[in-house]
Amino acid sequence: MQDDEFDLNLFRFFQVLYHVRSVSRAAQQLGITQPAASQRLMRLRQGLNDPLFTRVPGGVRPTPVADRLAPHIERGMRELSTGLMEHRQFDPATVRKTYRFHMSDTGEARFLPQLVQGLWQQAPGIRLECDAYDTAQVADLLHDGAIDFALGYLPGLKDIESLALIRDSYVLVSRPALQLPGAGALSPNDLQGLQFVSARSHTHPNQLLESLQLTAQVRQCTSSTLALLQLVQHTDLCALLARSIAEELAETIPLGIRELDLPEEKLVVSLYWSHRYAHLAYHRWMKQYVIDTVA
Repeated sequence: MQDDEFDLNLFRFFQVLYHVRSVSRAAQQLGITQPAASQRLMRLRQGLNDPLFTRVPGGVRPTPVADRLAPHIERGMRELSTGLMEHRQFDPATVRKTYRFHMSDTGEARFLPQLVQGLWQQAPGIRLECDAYDTAQVADLLHDGAIDFALGYLPGLKDIESLALIRDSYVLVSRPALQLPGAGALSPNDLQGLQFVSARSHTHPNQLLESLQLTAQVRQCTSSTLALLQLVQHTDLCALLARSIAEELAETIPLGIRELDLPEEKLVVSLYWSHRYAHLAYHRWMKQYVIDTVA
């Protein structure tokens, strides 16, 4: 018998027989006849080339091969049952599940606290794992199921479903006492005399600096927003941040914020997902939860 000739009925029969140690009791528990149970045992023996269960007084005893197979079959049936339950009857209040997100470190700082706070109340068994991946890989990761969602500004994604959640713009942040040109919104010419720090994970702000021909004014590059903010607070370096993030950060740290008058400053924070999983109950629930929480 080939591997693809095994069906779930055989594995379920093996699982029950291994626990009850009696062909007749297994048949009764599964609601099948004794001949049908014997037929399933015969197919298992033929397919695995092993007796699997030998007769003993009062029932059967598993062979060493059956003992080795049992935990794998048990785990496989349990995972299948969990998957089917999530698909058919997803209950966020009782399920234990981890969702994986792509977010930049600024996105994580901006959105994760409010997402987690709501989950503690609605779905205490659900956890979120966030990481910042290469944006060129995000679409494939979504299609492959390696991540469930991406949240942020990712205009380059192709063949991915998305929903706009927040329409934002960039502002310039600096230490509050830094002297900046004029009093209103800063134009591209106003930025020419400033020095900047950028974060490698901030793809679009870096592209914006390049398009404004400000690359030469970028004096320092960091790996994280935390380091960027430390430099902004304690030096004369400035940075470009999304307005919503900058305003939230300014509530807890000293931060000067100035408007920008730039032709390409608009950005849209969206939720992204693959159509391959959009019909699944657990996926639909989390998508709606993010929309209700963030938008």
